[in-house]
Amino acid sequence: THPHNTYMEILSELGILGIITFLFLILIFIKKTFKVLKKSNDISMLMLSSLILFILIPILPSGSLFSSYNGGIIFYFISSYIAILKLNEFIK
Repeated sequence: THPHNTYMEILSELGILGIITFLFLILIFIKKTFKVLKKSNDISMLMLSSLILFILIPILPSGSLFSSYNGGIIFYFISSYIAILKLNEFIK
């Protein structure tokens, strides 16, 4: 029903444009993470960003991203990361 790799699933379901967009969003995520960590040593940002990057390692097998429990967890961590980013911008 699905390939056991996040990147292969995105490639098979969304095509070349989908995987390019996904990789572009990951690069933006990494750039933003380094920018935030350079400004402040927020441990919650470090933990969430390292967890998200660990989940998205291309070598590791995974379940379906769009229709499984694993996808829900990934999207929960990403939304928590964005909420903490916005909270840090609001406080400063």
